[in-house]
Amino acid sequence: MLNSMLENRYKVLKLLHQGENNQIFKALDTSTSGKVALKIETSENHSLILHEIEVLTDLYNLIGFPRILSQGKHKGRDYIILNYLGKSLHAKFLTLNSKFTLSCVLRLAEEFLYRIESLHKAGYIHNDLRPENVATGYGLNWQSLFFVGFTYATKYIDNDNKRHVLCNDIRILSSNINFSSVNVMNRINSSRRDDLESIIYILIYFYIGTLPWICNKHMSEIDIIKAKVSIVLEPLCKNYPFEFINCLRYVRGLEYDQEPDYEMFM
Repeated sequence: MLNSMLENRYKVLKLLHQGENNQIFKALDTSTSGKVALKIETSENHSLILHEIEVLTDLYNLIGFPRILSQGKHKGRDYIILNYLGKSLHAKFLTLNSKFTLSCVLRLAEEFLYRIESLHKAGYIHNDLRPENVATGYGLNWQSLFFVGFTYATKYIDNDNKRHVLCNDIRILSSNINFSSVNVMNRINSSRRDDLESIIYILIYFYIGTLPWICNKHMSEIDIIKAKVSIVLEPLCKNYPFEFINCLRYVRGLEYDQEPDYEMFM
């Protein structure tokens, strides 16, 4: 794949990420001499990128989301060309001894809430929020944050009746166990409240440097659910900033189809 030329324009330079279903490369746009990102399926049998194209097309005019520059097939595999972004927040986090200051985390919280509110208002739930799926900007956008990784994103508004989709317990859990909500881990269909719960876990992780269920690699899925439930209870909650715990209690009190009060988090 390296040094391949796509569309007689995009030259593949370097592998950035090897996933289970896709690869991400740094590429050169030879017409502008600018960097771009290439995301391509690892197999001809997968069509996850087509779903991501649909989502990102709907988010095209929103700030803080990758922008599709081109799309196509290479040797039978679907690909998309995206604007180039910086490192993930998780990568930066690891370079800072795995801990951000409280003021830094609170600034991140504000950015996260702007992004997730705009995503929800566009009718989508991310479903896979984790530190690796928040990227820093690049070039003129270096101070911005971007949500990435929309493989599991779903619409929560029914296209036919324009109402919130019904709740059910038929859901395939992503690999994002550490930052998934309790409801999602219990196989309850996700909604806006679950994205917010994931964000709170991410913020606690960035501030504390870990989460109880990440520290213990031998915990079962049931044990992780119990640990997440108990994090808001005394005396465990004293280990975390009360702002995060109050937000977590609020989110867990939301009904499945209830619109969150995003301003409450600001």
